[in-house]
Amino acid sequence: MDSSLFMVAVGVAVALIGGYFVARASEKAAPVQGGAPARALNYVASAGMSGIPAALLVTLVVTIFTPANLLADFVKYVLVSLVIVVGALLLFAAVEPDLPATPEQDALPPLD
Repeated sequence: MDSSLFMVAVGVAVALIGGYFVARASEKAAPVQGGAPARALNYVASAGMSGIPAALLVTLVVTIFTPANLLADFVKYVLVSLVIVVGALLLFAAVEPDLPATPEQDALPPLD
């Protein structure tokens, strides 16, 4: 298996598993109101972000122990992951309904 393909495979595998736990923790902190589409987009964004550290670890290990240099492939992986995450978050923002502001958020600070 090619080293860059191995890096992507590990990143995607960790993202699929880790994304579930990150999305669940995110939903516990701030409940998702947009139904199934919003939950799916929250998962996609969480998975995209959780796969990057695993890909970085594989890149470092492969670069240290083999003559292959995966830095360019890692940068491509991160850029593609971030594009997916930003796209998912933009769609999430479109799907998630606007919630009314709480009185604490609505109050403006006094002007001096």
